[in-house]
Amino acid sequence: MAKYFTASRVKAAIQELSDTRAKAAFLDFLIVKRTLAIKGQTSVAITQGEAAYLQATRELAGAWNKPSIDVGADREIFNVFASRDTKHGYRSGKYISNGTGTTIGGNPWKTVIDFSSDTPRLISFKPGYESELPGLY
Repeated sequence: MAKYFTASRVKAAIQELSDTRAKAAFLDFLIVKRTLAIKGQTSVAITQGEAAYLQATRELAGAWNKPSIDVGADREIFNVFASRDTKHGYRSGKYISNGTGTTIGGNPWKTVIDFSSDTPRLISFKPGYESELPGLY
């Protein structure tokens, strides 16, 4: 028998998570961690062609229970840590190409993420990255 959360319970969970000090970038960190776990490797590509990345994004941020994210659609992604912004945490399907991969390439992430020279670039966590996380999100 299927089990469901009540709307009030989901709303309360969203409220509690949005009340944390975590920034929207925390979702990107979680997506990277989950992608690496799914792939079972220490490095991975964060691209539209990487099944582990797509699965991690669907699992952690997919707004709908469906097998894929429609890159051309609005409100395909939900970032609970950004639920107080003007978009209420929703992002378009373009997040697959313009979200995590773009965010982790920014300056704040240079102490956390290593990029390979491969094509596509593979990412991995730098040794000791854990001590750099508080400043990241």
